[in-house]
Amino acid sequence: MITIINNLLLQLELLSTPLEFGLLYSFKNSTKKSYWLVTEEENLTTVIDKQSDYFEQCRGILNNEWFDKNANLLILHKVDEINEKIHQQVLKVEEDPYLLKKQVLLYKDTEVEKLNEILNTENITLKEFLDQNLLIDKVYEIHKNQINNNNWESLIYRIAQKIPIIRLNISRSNGLSVLIEENKQKVDVGNYKEINSLLENIFFQKSSEEILEIDNDLIFNLLNGKENEN
Repeated sequence: MITIINNLLLQLELLSTPLEFGLLYSFKNSTKKSYWLVTEEENLTTVIDKQSDYFEQCRGILNNEWFDKNANLLILHKVDEINEKIHQQVLKVEEDPYLLKKQVLLYKDTEVEKLNEILNTENITLKEFLDQNLLIDKVYEIHKNQINNNNWESLIYRIAQKIPIIRLNISRSNGLSVLIEENKQKVDVGNYKEINSLLENIFFQKSSEEILEIDNDLIFNLLNGKENEN
């Protein structure tokens, strides 16, 4: 699983630094202040105790003032099944507020095998595969109706959820295109066409990390028609 995630983060244009307990990632673009430590953990109950060591080692390597407030820990955890006990363990780790913003990515060996099979069959990267499949109705229905008990469908939604820096380049030619177009037409004939256009220009195809970096005053001025005053 760590190979899959490593490849994905490299496809997202991050640089990796090997550590004894995992891999540390930072963006090639130095203006993007987001740092990710990826580690494989067999026991979730020990993660909280080890995070201080993780944090200090990463901070020492990066020597970057932005790291402290932008440090993320992605924990890969293999399970045989995903049940309520596992969910409670994940919740305890992710809700811990100290040092690192933590995300636990659960996976099963069978899911990884099936995902690798289809990536190899289609000769495609995981980033491209996510772009093409996350908003396909059929894929989502399999995930929803057989949640966490399917080939690779639930796994790709977990990946997208736990790695918010993923910026999808989704074509509107999938099953949601009709709904998108209908909603756009409703907006265009109403009183919100200009606001909707501004919002699309600001947010379209931006990741959650990039949206957080947008200056609040800029958004306020745009929405109040003051973008041309300066």
